[in-house]
Amino acid sequence: MTVGHRSHLNAGKGWCRVATRPGALRVSRGGWHDERVQTTYRLDRRFVLTSVGVQMIGAGVAAMLAFTVWGPLGVLTVLLLLNAVRVVVLPPAIARTEQEGARLGGPESAKPVRLLWGGVENVSVDRGHLVFDRGDASTVVFSLMYLGGRGDDFVRDVYERLNTANGYRRFDPSAS
Repeated sequence: MTVGHRSHLNAGKGWCRVATRPGALRVSRGGWHDERVQTTYRLDRRFVLTSVGVQMIGAGVAAMLAFTVWGPLGVLTVLLLLNAVRVVVLPPAIARTEQEGARLGGPESAKPVRLLWGGVENVSVDRGHLVFDRGDASTVVFSLMYLGGRGDDFVRDVYERLNTANGYRRFDPSAS
């Protein structure tokens, strides 16, 4: 099994805290992580703000129609405003990695995809997309654009979890 990656993704970037399940802390320095922890990657802010803008426009139109045409449309206005606040506070999760595999997509996507690390033969990065080759003549392409600045973290996480799932460990010449 081979894993394609770019060398700049392996550079340690200091300590960082990553969103995990409650009660679990994932601290990363130079690639170390706890395999039992689930890591959640959320939609980048530029897409969140676009979604919020569309919902605000919809709320404005619904409010105008509630005052002029039909009063109960005010409920739709309130729902759109509450959903816009929810999306700003907690953007939708679009990728999750864990010890057994990864889930790409979320409840808002048409069809979330579940990948098991044992079923992935090759992973490569191509023009801003992470391409998972499943080995059964199918591939899954995930756009790193939706992760924004966390795209490199996601690629590194996939690389490390694939290595862990297949029993590969980093060579440490000082340990011998």
